[in-house]
Amino acid sequence: MLESAFTSARDMAPRVAPWLPFATRFMRSRFDTLGAARAVTVPKLVIHGADDPVTPFEMGETLYEQVSEPKRFLAVPGAQHTDTWLRGDRDYLESVREFIDRSVP
Repeated sequence: MLESAFTSARDMAPRVAPWLPFATRFMRSRFDTLGAARAVTVPKLVIHGADDPVTPFEMGETLYEQVSEPKRFLAVPGAQHTDTWLRGDRDYLESVREFIDRSVP
């Protein structure tokens, strides 16, 4: 389950420190969420707040698009970075419950 996740630290660096254009050249840790998620063969649930000011919504969409089936994407309207559970209310809880029910034997 990926919630409010970025694709990689390298993708986030220009958004976090646009004044440091060469920051990615010096990064030791890649925090490659996309690469790791692509390698996962179990079911995936990607959740992202539509109004996330920290991690762009597009990164959540990219994660979802790039991972293999089985997968599900939950876009939470009005949610920011840390309130997807609150804004998503029943849809959020039902999505997580369904994900767990389908994923855990």
